[in-house]
Amino acid sequence: MAGEKSILIDSSRCCGCNSCYFSCKSWNSLPLSGGANKTDGDRSTVEDFRPQNWLVVRSSSDSESWSISPELCHHCSDAYCVKSCPVKAISYQSGWVVTDYDTCIGCGACTMACPYGAVKVHRADSRGFLQKGIAYKCDGCSVNYSSTPACVTNCPTGALQYDYRMKLIQKALKRVADLKKRYPEAHLTGLTEHRGENVLKIHTVSSDKQKISFDNSLIRTVNGLFSTVSIFTRTGSAAYGFSGKLYRLLHFVVTGKKIS
Repeated sequence: MAGEKSILIDSSRCCGCNSCYFSCKSWNSLPLSGGANKTDGDRSTVEDFRPQNWLVVRSSSDSESWSISPELCHHCSDAYCVKSCPVKAISYQSGWVVTDYDTCIGCGACTMACPYGAVKVHRADSRGFLQKGIAYKCDGCSVNYSSTPACVTNCPTGALQYDYRMKLIQKALKRVADLKKRYPEAHLTGLTEHRGENVLKIHTVSSDKQKISFDNSLIRTVNGLFSTVSIFTRTGSAAYGFSGKLYRLLHFVVTGKKIS
């Protein structure tokens, strides 16, 4: 169930300044490097999610208009990453979808399941906050707690807002109605997708449909096999790296898909 409070992204107000991107990194002690930069005129943005990029800024366009806005974990009420995790390292906490780093085995099941590509496993050597073999993503500033998410606090244009969910929905629907006069494709997402998402977004251009399907029956099969086999392997901290590799092997055998 979506939380009492939510984040609203209004792409019509975003100026592409990257304040949200740098605020997220600063608050969560994430390395600045990492990710391919995209330059468009005088704007330069990092568009690809990585373990150190929990929030990215992306541009999109259709035949009528162009927009730019932040992207982050949508914090789905029916989250595929939660369903897919074989060790229950990802859970719901007051509307936010949060990873327990001490439980995560780095198998990458969540990265395959997420339709938004917002969670990534750190495969490189440990670096500061980032530990090798752990899945990272936005947690709504609920772990390194902030009463208002850092990205929202430092947005200079009001493109990011944080408030009671119902209040934001009412505001967003009114905003969409006004925007349709200029942007016929204007619409709101997050209301019903995945039984409601804790990140609502106002789009001014048509948005792509999800490109990842989730087969819960296959994942249950993989997780069942893993639970049985891992009884004999998870003994001590050294086994966690092996457990992740074991899960990826079982996932490939059952689904035919490799986890990177």
